[in-house]
Amino acid sequence: MKLGAYQISGGNTSTVSSYSTADLEGNQPFVFGASLPSGYDDISGIEEWDKYGERAGADYIRVRSEIKGIAEPVGWSSLNSAEKAICAQRFFSFVTGTNRDEIYTEAEQRLYALKFFQCMQEARGVRLARSEGEAFLWLSEAQQQEIVDDIIGDGLIEKYLMFSRTGKYSGDDEEGLLDYINGYAGTKYASGGAVPGLAHKGWAPHGRTLSELVIEMTNIIEGNA
Repeated sequence: MKLGAYQISGGNTSTVSSYSTADLEGNQPFVFGASLPSGYDDISGIEEWDKYGERAGADYIRVRSEIKGIAEPVGWSSLNSAEKAICAQRFFSFVTGTNRDEIYTEAEQRLYALKFFQCMQEARGVRLARSEGEAFLWLSEAQQQEIVDDIIGDGLIEKYLMFSRTGKYSGDDEEGLLDYINGYAGTKYASGGAVPGLAHKGWAPHGRTLSELVIEMTNIIEGNA
C-alpha cells in the first residue's frame, strides 16, 4: 500500500505546516491505497505512516502492517532513532526486548504494551462489526442466526478479537474466522465438513451473490476494504 499527501502550494499536506480547506480543493489531505490518485505525493515511510496513516483512513492494524513491511527488511540497526521508537511501540517480532530497552524504560514499555493491545483489539472489533454488518444487511434473519450459532459455538469471535486468530486461511496453525467465512479446504468448515462455512451455505443473499458477500467480508477482516 502507498500513503499519499495532497499537493498544495509549497509542497504537500505533510510538509506544509499550515494550510486551509480551500487548499485541498475538495480532496482529502491524506489517502492510502494500492495506487495513488493524481495530485498526491507518495510519502510512504515509517514516520509518515505513524503520523498520517490513520488520518488517511487506515486502521491501527493496517498502519502497523505497513510500517513492518518497511522496517523489517532493513533491520533494527538500520533504523534511525525516531523509527526505532515507533517500531518498539508496535511490538514487532523482529524487535527484541533488548532493542526496546535501548529506547524505553520498563515502565514506558508497560504503557506502550497496554496501548498496543487496546488499539489492536479496538481495530479488530471495528473490522468484525463491519463484516457482521454486511452479513446482516444482505441475509435473512434465519440465516443471520445460523451464522451467529456457528461462530459463537466454536469461539471464533473471541479467538479473533482477543488473539487475532483468523485461521488456516491466513496461515495460522488453528482454525479461525476466515476459515468459516471462506469454507476453507482442510478445515471443519469446508464443503461437507462438520460445520459448512458461509461460502458453502447455498444461500442467495439479497442484492449480491454469496461469493461476492464472502469476498466483501474477507476483505474487511483483512483490512483491505
